[in-house]
Amino acid sequence: MKTHASFDAFLTAARENALRMLLNAEYIRRELPSLQVPEGLRADILELCDDWCEAKHDAFSLIFDISDIHAEGADIRQHCARLLSWLTQASMKAHAVIIQAQDSAASSLVTLLVTESAVNVLNANSAAHEAWADHLNF
Repeated sequence: MKTHASFDAFLTAARENALRMLLNAEYIRRELPSLQVPEGLRADILELCDDWCEAKHDAFSLIFDISDIHAEGADIRQHCARLLSWLTQASMKAHAVIIQAQDSAASSLVTLLVTESAVNVLNANSAAHEAWADHLNF
């Protein structure tokens, strides 16, 4: 039988993943103006930030829905899989931007800024997946 503690740990990890997206998007937006960035890359980086913020809001809405569904005793697996999929898709959007930054005339600071933020988001995404697996295998 699955425990409430393992389910709560999953929801906490999913919230942390979504929050990491928002916090890292805000960090990038704060630091980006001080760096020289080719305009096309700048637009793509800001679009990534927008995607992460949108994913955070969507994920939080779904997390609340999942909590309600779980409280009703209904099966949440499909909803949790969708949540993890959304978080992962949003996390992986950074890959193309990192490659573009590496291939552009952007400074290494720009590449580092985006890469460091992506690693923070991906680590949080991994923790959410691990918490879900722990809940399923409890």
